[in-house]
Amino acid sequence: MFGVDLPFGGKIMVLEGDFRQVVPVVVGGTRSQVVKAESHLWSSIKVLHLADNIRAHNDQSFFDFLLRIDNGEELTVEDNMIRNPDLMAISFVGEHSTHHLIESTFSNLSSHTYDPEYMMDRALITPLNDDVNKLNERVLQAFIDEEEVIYIHLILYPRI
Repeated sequence: MFGVDLPFGGKIMVLEGDFRQVVPVVVGGTRSQVVKAESHLWSSIKVLHLADNIRAHNDQSFFDFLLRIDNGEELTVEDNMIRNPDLMAISFVGEHSTHHLIESTFSNLSSHTYDPEYMMDRALITPLNDDVNKLNERVLQAFIDEEEVIYIHLILYPRI
């Protein structure tokens, strides 16, 4: 990948998850074989731990929700799936949903176009690059003002 002989072509990758659930698959292997098994990538991976959940500082209900998930106490629906609280998800029912997603994430965007703190506190995350590109295009449209054409007349005089 990319002509570089490094994992992921030398690109920085952000992998997240609960490493307690990352167990190598050794078909028919004993417990000791599973423990000994490891990916060739592990030596190239630097594990960084979240030291402080900043979002949880200002949102106790979100903090409690994460804690219930981590402790296995959150109610599940079929196949051990948890249901996101309604405030954390927007069901897609058409183009209106995309508009609602952007509006709820970047409310009053036009008054915050030059506010880096506002922008750093928000993100739209999707697993498909095509969806990322479409969402980015829609958000960028909010930055486009009316085009203003300015004509200038430049006269150059030779030096004497």
